[in-house]
Amino acid sequence: MHDLTKGNLTHTFIKFAIPAILAGVLGQAYALIDSVIIGKFLGTQSLAALGATSGFLSLIDSLFWGYGVGCGIYVAKLFGAGEKLKLRNAILATLLTESIAAVILSVLLILLHEPLLDILQVDPLIRREAAQYFCIIVSSLVIQNFAWLGVYITNALGISSFPLYMSLIMSVINISGNLLSVLVLDAGIIGVALSTLLASTVVAICYIVKFLNIFRELNVSGSFSMAGYWKGASSYALPSMFQQCLIYIAQASVAPLINAGGFAATAAYSVSHKYYNFIAALYQNSTKVMANFTSQCTGSGEYRRIREGIWITLRQSTLIVLPLLFACVVFPEAMCSFFFNAETPIESYAYAVPFLRFYLPFVLFNLINNLFHALLKGIKSTKLLMLSSFIGCVVYVAVSYAFCGTLGLFGVYLGWALSWGAEAVFAVIVYFSGKWQPPAMREALQK
Repeated sequence: MHDLTKGNLTHTFIKFAIPAILAGVLGQAYALIDSVIIGKFLGTQSLAALGATSGFLSLIDSLFWGYGVGCGIYVAKLFGAGEKLKLRNAILATLLTESIAAVILSVLLILLHEPLLDILQVDPLIRREAAQYFCIIVSSLVIQNFAWLGVYITNALGISSFPLYMSLIMSVINISGNLLSVLVLDAGIIGVALSTLLASTVVAICYIVKFLNIFRELNVSGSFSMAGYWKGASSYALPSMFQQCLIYIAQASVAPLINAGGFAATAAYSVSHKYYNFIAALYQNSTKVMANFTSQCTGSGEYRRIREGIWITLRQSTLIVLPLLFACVVFPEAMCSFFFNAETPIESYAYAVPFLRFYLPFVLFNLINNLFHALLKGIKSTKLLMLSSFIGCVVYVAVSYAFCGTLGLFGVYLGWALSWGAEAVFAVIVYFSGKWQPPAMREALQK
Protein backbone atom coordinates (compact mmCIF):
# COMPACT_ATOMS: atom_id res chain seq x y z
CA MET A 1 0.00 0.00 0.00
CA HIS A 2 1.22 3.47 -0.87
CA ASP A 3 0.37 7.05 0.13
CA LEU A 4 0.15 9.01 -3.14
CA THR A 5 0.26 12.44 -1.47
CA LYS A 6 3.86 12.21 -0.26
CA GLY A 7 7.11 12.99 -2.06
CA ASN A 8 7.74 14.19 -5.60
CA LEU A 9 4.39 14.06 -7.41
CA THR A 10 5.81 13.67 -10.91
CA HIS A 11 7.80 10.65 -9.81
CA THR A 12 4.88 9.25 -7.81
CA PHE A 13 2.40 9.68 -10.65
CA ILE A 14 4.70 8.09 -13.22
CA LYS A 15 5.50 5.21 -10.87
CA PHE A 16 1.79 4.59 -10.29
CA ALA A 17 0.65 5.28 -13.85
CA ILE A 18 3.08 3.10 -15.81
CA PRO A 19 1.83 -0.23 -14.39
CA ALA A 20 -1.77 1.01 -14.58
CA ILE A 21 -1.33 2.05 -18.22
CA LEU A 22 0.39 -1.21 -19.13
CA ALA A 23 -2.45 -3.10 -17.44
CA GLY A 24 -4.97 -1.13 -19.47
CA VAL A 25 -2.99 -1.66 -22.67
CA LEU A 26 -2.85 -5.40 -22.06
CA GLY A 27 -6.58 -5.47 -21.37
CA GLN A 28 -7.38 -3.66 -24.59
CA ALA A 29 -4.69 -5.55 -26.51
CA TYR A 30 -6.33 -8.88 -25.89
CA ALA A 31 -9.71 -7.33 -26.79
CA LEU A 32 -8.17 -6.14 -30.06
CA ILE A 33 -6.53 -9.50 -30.71
CA ASP A 34 -9.83 -11.25 -29.96
CA SER A 35 -11.48 -9.15 -32.65
CA VAL A 36 -8.62 -9.77 -35.08
CA ILE A 37 -8.94 -13.54 -34.57
CA ILE A 38 -12.71 -13.38 -35.01
CA GLY A 39 -12.57 -11.10 -38.04
CA LYS A 40 -9.80 -13.01 -39.83
CA PHE A 41 -10.86 -16.59 -39.09
CA LEU A 42 -14.59 -16.49 -38.33
CA GLY A 43 -15.49 -13.67 -40.70
CA THR A 44 -17.14 -10.26 -40.69
CA GLN A 45 -20.52 -11.61 -39.58
CA SER A 46 -19.00 -13.07 -36.42
CA LEU A 47 -17.15 -9.81 -35.82
CA ALA A 48 -20.47 -7.99 -36.15
CA ALA A 49 -22.11 -10.48 -33.75
CA LEU A 50 -19.45 -9.60 -31.19
CA GLY A 51 -20.21 -5.90 -31.57
CA ALA A 52 -24.01 -6.07 -31.95
CA THR A 53 -24.63 -6.17 -28.20
CA SER A 54 -21.42 -4.44 -27.08
CA GLY A 55 -23.16 -1.13 -26.36
CA PHE A 56 -25.74 -2.78 -24.12
CA LEU A 57 -23.12 -4.98 -22.42
CA SER A 58 -21.06 -1.87 -21.71
CA LEU A 59 -24.16 -0.28 -20.17
CA ILE A 60 -24.58 -3.26 -17.83
CA ASP A 61 -20.89 -3.32 -17.01
CA SER A 62 -20.96 0.41 -16.30
CA LEU A 63 -23.25 -0.19 -13.32
CA PHE A 64 -20.51 -2.28 -11.72
CA TRP A 65 -17.60 -0.21 -13.01
CA GLY A 66 -19.16 3.02 -11.78
CA TYR A 67 -20.09 1.66 -8.36
CA GLY A 68 -16.67 0.04 -8.02
CA VAL A 69 -14.79 3.20 -9.03
CA GLY A 70 -16.76 5.23 -6.50
CA CYS A 71 -16.19 2.69 -3.73
CA GLY A 72 -12.50 2.65 -4.63
CA ILE A 73 -12.36 6.41 -4.12
CA TYR A 74 -14.12 5.98 -0.77
CA VAL A 75 -11.55 3.32 0.17
CA ALA A 76 -8.75 5.73 -0.84
CA LYS A 77 -10.19 8.38 1.47
CA LEU A 78 -10.35 5.91 4.38
CA PHE A 79 -6.77 4.90 3.64
CA GLY A 80 -5.65 8.54 3.59
CA ALA A 81 -7.40 9.09 6.94
CA GLY A 82 -5.85 5.93 8.46
CA GLU A 83 -9.22 4.31 9.31
CA LYS A 84 -8.15 0.70 8.83
CA LEU A 85 -11.19 -1.08 10.29
CA LYS A 86 -13.62 0.94 8.20
CA LEU A 87 -11.37 0.36 5.19
CA ARG A 88 -11.47 -3.43 5.58
CA ASN A 89 -15.22 -3.47 6.13
CA ALA A 90 -15.78 -1.19 3.14
CA ILE A 91 -13.88 -3.59 0.86
CA LEU A 92 -15.86 -6.60 2.12
CA ALA A 93 -19.18 -4.76 1.89
CA THR A 94 -18.45 -3.66 -1.68
CA LEU A 95 -17.58 -7.20 -2.77
CA LEU A 96 -20.73 -8.58 -1.14
CA THR A 97 -23.05 -5.90 -2.51
CA GLU A 98 -21.87 -6.12 -6.10
CA SER A 99 -21.85 -9.93 -6.10
CA ILE A 100 -25.49 -10.14 -5.04
CA ALA A 101 -26.47 -7.54 -7.63
CA ALA A 102 -24.53 -9.38 -10.34
CA VAL A 103 -26.31 -12.69 -9.69
CA ILE A 104 -29.76 -11.09 -9.88
CA LEU A 105 -28.95 -9.13 -13.02
CA SER A 106 -27.40 -12.14 -14.79
CA VAL A 107 -30.56 -14.20 -14.35
CA LEU A 108 -32.81 -11.39 -15.60
CA LEU A 109 -30.70 -10.69 -18.69
CA ILE A 110 -30.54 -14.33 -19.74
CA LEU A 111 -34.31 -14.66 -19.41
CA LEU A 112 -34.94 -11.46 -21.39
CA HIS A 113 -32.21 -11.70 -24.02
CA GLU A 114 -34.54 -12.27 -26.99
CA PRO A 115 -36.60 -9.08 -26.46
CA LEU A 116 -33.33 -7.19 -25.93
CA LEU A 117 -31.99 -8.35 -29.30
CA ASP A 118 -35.24 -7.15 -30.89
CA ILE A 119 -34.85 -3.71 -29.32
CA LEU A 120 -31.23 -3.51 -30.51
CA GLN A 121 -32.34 -4.41 -34.06
CA VAL A 122 -29.69 -7.09 -34.42
CA ASP A 123 -29.36 -8.27 -38.02
CA PRO A 124 -31.04 -11.72 -38.45
CA LEU A 125 -27.88 -12.96 -40.17
CA ILE A 126 -25.89 -12.62 -36.94
CA ARG A 127 -28.65 -12.98 -34.34
CA ARG A 128 -27.87 -16.57 -33.29
CA GLU A 129 -24.17 -15.89 -32.70
CA ALA A 130 -24.96 -12.58 -30.97
CA ALA A 131 -27.37 -14.36 -28.59
CA GLN A 132 -24.84 -17.09 -27.75
CA TYR A 133 -22.09 -14.62 -26.97
CA PHE A 134 -24.41 -12.34 -24.98
CA CYS A 135 -25.78 -15.11 -22.73
CA ILE A 136 -22.36 -16.54 -21.87
CA ILE A 137 -20.88 -13.14 -21.07
CA VAL A 138 -23.76 -11.98 -18.85
CA SER A 139 -23.77 -15.33 -17.01
CA SER A 140 -20.25 -14.53 -15.79
CA LEU A 141 -21.00 -11.09 -14.31
CA VAL A 142 -20.22 -12.26 -10.77
CA ILE A 143 -16.79 -13.51 -11.77
CA GLN A 144 -16.01 -10.43 -13.88
CA ASN A 145 -17.13 -8.30 -10.95
CA PHE A 146 -14.30 -9.60 -8.74
CA ALA A 147 -11.77 -8.87 -11.48
CA TRP A 148 -13.03 -5.28 -11.93
CA LEU A 149 -13.24 -4.53 -8.23
CA GLY A 150 -9.77 -5.92 -7.72
CA VAL A 151 -8.35 -3.20 -9.96
CA TYR A 152 -10.25 -0.34 -8.32
CA ILE A 153 -9.56 -1.39 -4.74
CA THR A 154 -5.85 -2.12 -5.19
CA ASN A 155 -5.41 1.16 -7.08
CA ALA A 156 -7.17 2.98 -4.23
CA LEU A 157 -4.51 1.62 -1.88
CA GLY A 158 -1.71 2.89 -4.13
CA ILE A 159 -1.04 -0.56 -5.65
CA SER A 160 -0.72 -0.54 -9.44
CA SER A 161 1.72 -3.41 -10.13
CA PHE A 162 -0.61 -6.26 -9.11
CA PRO A 163 -3.35 -5.28 -11.61
CA LEU A 164 -0.64 -5.29 -14.28
CA TYR A 165 0.22 -8.90 -13.48
CA MET A 166 -3.48 -9.78 -13.55
CA SER A 167 -3.91 -8.15 -16.96
CA LEU A 168 -0.96 -10.14 -18.26
CA ILE A 169 -2.45 -13.39 -16.97
CA MET A 170 -5.87 -12.56 -18.40
CA SER A 171 -4.39 -11.64 -21.78
CA VAL A 172 -2.38 -14.85 -22.08
CA ILE A 173 -5.31 -17.08 -21.10
CA ASN A 174 -7.79 -15.21 -23.28
CA ILE A 175 -5.68 -15.10 -26.42
CA SER A 176 -4.52 -18.71 -26.03
CA GLY A 177 -8.08 -19.84 -25.40
CA ASN A 178 -9.35 -17.99 -28.47
CA LEU A 179 -6.71 -19.47 -30.75
CA LEU A 180 -7.42 -22.95 -29.39
CA SER A 181 -11.20 -22.64 -29.62
CA VAL A 182 -11.25 -21.03 -33.08
CA LEU A 183 -8.35 -22.74 -34.89
CA VAL A 184 -8.29 -26.16 -33.22
CA LEU A 185 -11.65 -26.90 -31.62
CA ASP A 186 -13.74 -24.98 -34.17
CA ALA A 187 -15.93 -23.70 -31.31
CA GLY A 188 -16.67 -20.36 -32.98
CA ILE A 189 -18.11 -17.45 -31.02
CA ILE A 190 -19.00 -19.76 -28.12
CA GLY A 191 -15.34 -20.65 -27.66
CA VAL A 192 -14.40 -16.97 -27.66
CA ALA A 193 -16.92 -16.23 -24.92
CA LEU A 194 -15.81 -19.23 -22.83
CA SER A 195 -12.19 -18.09 -23.10
CA THR A 196 -13.20 -14.76 -21.58
CA LEU A 197 -15.04 -16.59 -18.81
CA LEU A 198 -12.01 -18.79 -18.02
CA ALA A 199 -9.61 -15.83 -17.94
CA SER A 200 -11.92 -13.84 -15.65
CA THR A 201 -12.26 -16.81 -13.28
CA VAL A 202 -8.50 -17.23 -12.85
CA VAL A 203 -7.98 -13.51 -12.25
CA ALA A 204 -10.91 -13.34 -9.80
CA ILE A 205 -9.34 -16.10 -7.69
CA CYS A 206 -6.02 -14.24 -7.68
CA TYR A 207 -7.70 -11.05 -6.48
CA ILE A 208 -9.48 -12.90 -3.68
CA VAL A 209 -6.09 -14.12 -2.46
CA LYS A 210 -4.75 -10.56 -2.76
CA PHE A 211 -7.61 -9.19 -0.67
CA LEU A 212 -6.85 -11.72 2.07
CA ASN A 213 -3.21 -10.58 2.08
CA ILE A 214 -4.30 -6.94 2.30
CA PHE A 215 -6.50 -7.74 5.29
CA ARG A 216 -3.58 -9.45 7.02
CA GLU A 217 -1.37 -6.44 6.31
CA LEU A 218 -3.96 -4.08 7.76
CA ASN A 219 -3.88 -6.19 10.94
CA VAL A 220 -7.13 -4.88 12.41
CA SER A 221 -9.40 -6.66 14.88
CA GLY A 222 -13.16 -6.51 14.98
CA SER A 223 -15.97 -8.35 13.28
CA PHE A 224 -17.33 -7.44 9.87
CA SER A 225 -20.08 -4.84 9.96
CA MET A 226 -21.83 -2.79 7.29
CA ALA A 227 -22.73 -0.08 9.80
CA GLY A 228 -21.98 3.28 8.25
CA TYR A 229 -21.00 1.73 4.90
CA TRP A 230 -24.01 2.91 2.92
CA LYS A 231 -23.80 6.43 4.28
CA GLY A 232 -20.07 6.69 3.61
CA ALA A 233 -19.78 4.82 0.32
CA SER A 234 -23.03 5.87 -1.35
CA SER A 235 -22.00 9.51 -1.71
CA TYR A 236 -19.03 8.33 -3.81
CA ALA A 237 -20.35 5.14 -5.40
CA LEU A 238 -23.86 6.10 -6.51
CA PRO A 239 -22.92 9.33 -8.36
CA SER A 240 -20.04 7.50 -10.04
CA MET A 241 -22.38 4.64 -11.01
CA PHE A 242 -25.06 6.98 -12.36
CA GLN A 243 -22.48 9.00 -14.26
CA GLN A 244 -21.01 5.91 -15.92
CA CYS A 245 -24.49 4.56 -16.56
CA LEU A 246 -25.52 7.82 -18.20
CA ILE A 247 -22.60 7.60 -20.62
CA TYR A 248 -23.40 4.05 -21.64
CA ILE A 249 -27.14 4.65 -21.84
CA ALA A 250 -26.27 7.13 -24.57
CA GLN A 251 -24.15 4.51 -26.35
CA ALA A 252 -26.84 1.84 -26.00
CA SER A 253 -29.51 4.23 -27.27
CA VAL A 254 -27.71 4.71 -30.59
CA ALA A 255 -27.03 0.97 -31.02
CA PRO A 256 -30.25 0.48 -33.04
CA LEU A 257 -29.06 3.18 -35.46
CA ILE A 258 -25.80 1.29 -35.96
CA ASN A 259 -27.32 -2.19 -36.26
CA ALA A 260 -30.01 -0.93 -38.65
CA GLY A 261 -27.23 -0.33 -41.19
CA GLY A 262 -26.63 -4.09 -41.46
CA PHE A 263 -23.79 -6.30 -40.32
CA ALA A 264 -21.24 -4.42 -42.47
CA ALA A 265 -21.91 -1.20 -40.54
CA THR A 266 -21.97 -3.06 -37.21
CA ALA A 267 -18.59 -4.65 -37.98
CA ALA A 268 -17.11 -1.27 -38.94
CA TYR A 269 -18.38 0.30 -35.74
CA SER A 270 -16.95 -2.61 -33.75
CA VAL A 271 -13.49 -1.94 -35.21
CA SER A 272 -13.82 1.82 -34.68
CA HIS A 273 -14.89 1.28 -31.10
CA LYS A 274 -11.97 -1.10 -30.45
CA TYR A 275 -9.46 1.58 -31.42
CA TYR A 276 -11.29 4.19 -29.38
CA ASN A 277 -11.29 1.85 -26.36
CA PHE A 278 -7.57 1.21 -26.77
CA ILE A 279 -6.69 4.91 -26.82
CA ALA A 280 -9.18 5.63 -24.03
CA ALA A 281 -7.53 2.93 -21.90
CA LEU A 282 -4.26 4.85 -22.15
CA TYR A 283 -5.55 8.12 -20.75
CA GLN A 284 -8.13 6.56 -18.43
CA ASN A 285 -5.48 4.51 -16.67
CA SER A 286 -3.15 7.49 -16.65
CA THR A 287 -5.80 9.70 -15.03
CA LYS A 288 -6.88 6.93 -12.63
CA VAL A 289 -4.18 8.07 -10.24
CA MET A 290 -5.81 11.51 -10.13
CA ALA A 291 -9.07 10.32 -8.56
CA ASN A 292 -7.30 8.28 -5.91
CA PHE A 293 -4.70 11.00 -5.32
CA THR A 294 -7.40 13.66 -4.92
CA SER A 295 -9.37 11.47 -2.53
CA GLN A 296 -6.28 10.75 -0.43
CA CYS A 297 -5.52 14.50 -0.38
CA THR A 298 -9.07 15.17 0.78
CA GLY A 299 -8.79 12.55 3.53
CA SER A 300 -5.47 13.95 4.77
CA GLY A 301 -6.22 17.65 4.17
CA GLU A 302 -3.41 18.06 1.57
CA TYR A 303 -5.49 20.31 -0.71
CA ARG A 304 -2.60 22.39 -2.02
CA ARG A 305 -1.18 19.49 -4.01
CA ILE A 306 -4.31 18.84 -6.07
CA ARG A 307 -3.70 21.50 -8.75
CA GLU A 308 -0.13 20.29 -9.23
CA GLY A 309 -1.43 16.76 -9.73
CA ILE A 310 -3.91 17.94 -12.37
CA TRP A 311 -1.28 19.45 -14.64
CA ILE A 312 1.12 16.54 -14.20
CA THR A 313 -1.63 14.11 -15.20
CA LEU A 314 -2.69 16.19 -18.22
CA ARG A 315 0.87 16.31 -19.63
CA GLN A 316 1.47 12.66 -18.89
CA SER A 317 -1.79 11.46 -20.46
CA THR A 318 -1.39 13.53 -23.64
CA LEU A 319 2.13 12.30 -24.31
CA ILE A 320 1.05 8.69 -23.86
CA VAL A 321 -1.89 8.95 -26.27
CA LEU A 322 -0.28 10.81 -29.19
CA PRO A 323 1.81 7.98 -30.78
CA LEU A 324 -1.11 5.58 -31.28
CA LEU A 325 -3.45 8.38 -32.33
CA PHE A 326 -0.89 9.46 -34.95
CA ALA A 327 -0.72 5.92 -36.36
CA CYS A 328 -4.53 5.71 -36.62
CA VAL A 329 -4.82 9.08 -38.38
CA VAL A 330 -1.95 8.57 -40.84
CA PHE A 331 -2.42 4.85 -41.58
CA PRO A 332 -6.15 4.16 -41.15
CA GLU A 333 -6.40 1.60 -43.97
CA ALA A 334 -3.58 -0.50 -42.53
CA MET A 335 -5.02 -0.26 -39.01
CA CYS A 336 -8.44 -1.46 -40.21
CA SER A 337 -7.00 -4.28 -42.34
CA PHE A 338 -5.94 -6.15 -39.19
CA PHE A 339 -9.60 -6.98 -38.50
CA PHE A 340 -10.96 -7.69 -41.97
CA ASN A 341 -10.43 -10.58 -44.39
CA ALA A 342 -10.85 -11.00 -48.16
CA GLU A 343 -14.62 -11.50 -47.80
CA THR A 344 -15.24 -8.30 -45.84
CA PRO A 345 -17.76 -6.01 -47.57
CA ILE A 346 -16.26 -2.79 -48.92
CA GLU A 347 -18.83 -0.88 -46.84
CA SER A 348 -17.02 -1.92 -43.65
CA TYR A 349 -13.83 -0.25 -44.85
CA ALA A 350 -15.79 2.77 -46.06
CA TYR A 351 -17.20 3.29 -42.55
CA ALA A 352 -14.16 2.38 -40.43
CA VAL A 353 -11.34 4.22 -42.24
CA PRO A 354 -12.87 7.75 -42.09
CA PHE A 355 -13.56 7.35 -38.39
CA LEU A 356 -9.87 6.80 -37.64
CA ARG A 357 -8.75 9.59 -39.95
CA PHE A 358 -11.25 12.37 -39.21
CA TYR A 359 -13.25 11.63 -36.05
CA LEU A 360 -10.87 9.83 -33.69
CA PRO A 361 -8.57 12.90 -33.19
CA PHE A 362 -11.42 14.52 -31.25
CA VAL A 363 -10.67 11.96 -28.53
CA LEU A 364 -8.15 14.48 -27.14
CA PHE A 365 -11.14 16.47 -25.91
CA ASN A 366 -12.36 13.37 -24.11
CA LEU A 367 -8.97 13.08 -22.42
CA ILE A 368 -9.70 16.44 -20.81
CA ASN A 369 -13.17 15.24 -19.83
CA ASN A 370 -11.82 12.09 -18.23
CA LEU A 371 -9.32 14.06 -16.16
CA PHE A 372 -12.09 16.46 -15.09
CA HIS A 373 -14.29 13.50 -14.07
CA ALA A 374 -11.46 12.01 -12.03
CA LEU A 375 -11.00 15.30 -10.21
CA LEU A 376 -14.73 15.66 -9.49
CA LYS A 377 -15.00 12.09 -8.21
CA GLY A 378 -12.05 12.62 -5.89
CA ILE A 379 -13.57 15.74 -4.31
CA LYS A 380 -17.10 14.25 -4.36
CA SER A 381 -18.57 16.98 -6.58
CA THR A 382 -21.70 15.07 -7.59
CA LYS A 383 -23.68 17.82 -9.31
CA LEU A 384 -20.86 18.96 -11.59
CA LEU A 385 -19.94 15.36 -12.44
CA MET A 386 -23.49 14.51 -13.49
CA LEU A 387 -23.96 17.80 -15.36
CA SER A 388 -20.73 17.30 -17.29
CA SER A 389 -21.71 13.80 -18.41
CA PHE A 390 -25.28 14.88 -19.14
CA ILE A 391 -24.08 17.56 -21.55
CA GLY A 392 -21.92 15.08 -23.45
CA CYS A 393 -24.65 12.43 -23.61
CA VAL A 394 -27.38 14.80 -24.80
CA VAL A 395 -25.17 16.13 -27.61
CA TYR A 396 -24.16 12.57 -28.62
CA VAL A 397 -27.70 11.20 -28.84
CA ALA A 398 -29.28 14.33 -30.33
CA VAL A 399 -26.69 14.73 -33.10
CA SER A 400 -26.67 10.98 -33.87
CA TYR A 401 -30.44 10.84 -34.36
CA ALA A 402 -30.51 14.16 -36.22
CA PHE A 403 -27.89 13.16 -38.80
CA CYS A 404 -27.99 9.37 -39.00
CA GLY A 405 -30.84 9.51 -41.53
CA THR A 406 -28.72 11.45 -44.00
CA LEU A 407 -25.16 10.45 -43.03
CA GLY A 408 -25.72 6.87 -41.87
CA LEU A 409 -23.07 5.66 -39.43
CA PHE A 410 -21.17 8.92 -39.93
CA GLY A 411 -24.02 10.66 -38.11
CA VAL A 412 -23.21 8.58 -35.03
CA TYR A 413 -19.51 9.37 -35.42
CA LEU A 414 -20.31 13.08 -35.68
CA GLY A 415 -22.40 12.92 -32.50
CA TRP A 416 -19.58 11.17 -30.72
CA ALA A 417 -16.96 13.75 -31.70
CA LEU A 418 -19.15 16.78 -30.96
CA SER A 419 -20.13 15.39 -27.56
CA TRP A 420 -16.46 15.19 -26.57
CA GLY A 421 -15.90 18.78 -27.67
CA ALA A 422 -18.99 20.17 -25.92
CA GLU A 423 -18.14 18.50 -22.64
CA ALA A 424 -14.51 19.65 -22.84
CA VAL A 425 -15.62 23.28 -23.23
CA PHE A 426 -17.76 22.90 -20.11
CA ALA A 427 -14.85 21.30 -18.19
CA VAL A 428 -12.40 24.10 -19.07
CA ILE A 429 -14.88 26.85 -18.12
CA VAL A 430 -15.71 25.26 -14.77
CA TYR A 431 -12.08 24.50 -13.93
CA PHE A 432 -10.77 28.04 -14.50
CA SER A 433 -13.77 29.53 -12.71
CA GLY A 434 -12.73 27.66 -9.57
CA LYS A 435 -16.32 26.61 -8.88
CA TRP A 436 -15.26 22.97 -8.64
CA GLN A 437 -13.36 23.55 -5.38
CA PRO A 438 -15.11 22.30 -2.22
CA PRO A 439 -15.45 24.84 0.66
CA ALA A 440 -12.77 23.13 2.78
CA MET A 441 -10.30 23.32 -0.09
CA ARG A 442 -11.14 26.95 -0.82
CA GLU A 443 -10.60 27.88 2.81
CA ALA A 444 -7.30 25.98 3.01
CA LEU A 445 -5.96 27.66 -0.16
CA GLN A 446 -6.86 31.12 1.16
CA LYS A 447 -4.78 30.72 4.33
